[in-house]
Amino acid sequence: MSFFLKLNINTSFLKDDSSVWKENYDYARGTDIVNSFKVINNNTERGVALVEKFNKIITRKEEQF
Repeated sequence: MSFFLKLNINTSFLKDDSSVWKENYDYARGTDIVNSFKVINNNTERGVALVEKFNKIITRKEEQF
């Protein structure tokens, strides 16, 4: 429930059957809030950055030979 509280989403729709959630204002508002999030995978981004950094080091060493 802390997820809903932190995002200020009313949880009244949770009492209803899930088949009617799409008709509920609070559900629609919550869906809009969650869909507006930009999702970032930090682990993937860090891994890509590490590989790019490693490749730059290797490239420089090869150029020195």
